[in-house]
Amino acid sequence: MPIYAYRCRECGEQFESFRAMNDDDAEVACPKCGRKNPQRVFSPVYGSVSRGQPGNLRFPT
Repeated sequence: MPIYAYRCRECGEQFESFRAMNDDDAEVACPKCGRKNPQRVFSPVYGSVSRGQPGNLRFPT
């Protein structure tokens, strides 16, 4: 199940949630204020190949 990043449209809180790809984002509730329908935020994640070994993911910090 993928992890999606969200920003609450009401209070601005940023949070993550495990969601199935076909789940409706409108049902996600903000952990700070409880409002639903947050904005999905896209965060960069990229992969690299090291010595011919695929799957070496690097997460920016």
